[in-house]
Amino acid sequence: MVGLQPLTATPSLHPRAALLIDADNFHHPKQLLAVFSQFRQHAGKGFICHVHGDGKLLQNDALKSVWIEMAARLFPCLPLRKNTTDVALVADALVLHFRYGVTRFAVASGDADFAPLSMQLRELGCEVTCYARMAIAFDGMVSYYDRVVRFDVLPLSLAGSSAS
Repeated sequence: MVGLQPLTATPSLHPRAALLIDADNFHHPKQLLAVFSQFRQHAGKGFICHVHGDGKLLQNDALKSVWIEMAARLFPCLPLRKNTTDVALVADALVLHFRYGVTRFAVASGDADFAPLSMQLRELGCEVTCYARMAIAFDGMVSYYDRVVRFDVLPLSLAGSSAS
């Protein structure tokens, strides 16, 4: 009888795209779903969705159904005095690239702290999109990303009854 061999993970078995969300800066349910939908159109099905942020925010009842719909994996920041969300997202991106071969990234934030990450990923041959809320978008951000999608307000098709 032939013994079964364990499958070994190779980069070709993993999704090549990842949506990384900074939930501390990007947490409106309708905007999150719009970002997810737009990235799916750009990257195709089967991409990774990781959400980094404050644990209390990630467990917010209004967001639980959003995380389920997005098949998101949640990464609460460390319980320290200083918020660790940004650095955790950067570390996650590098692991996804070097361990799993992800080459297409989207960062939902607009925070200038992610400009060095985008530059590094682009130097490594990756494509990087930024989904940004204008309230936190930094000047010149279009120079640091391959593509920038700005959310000045909710898209008309999503505005519905919510005005926040």
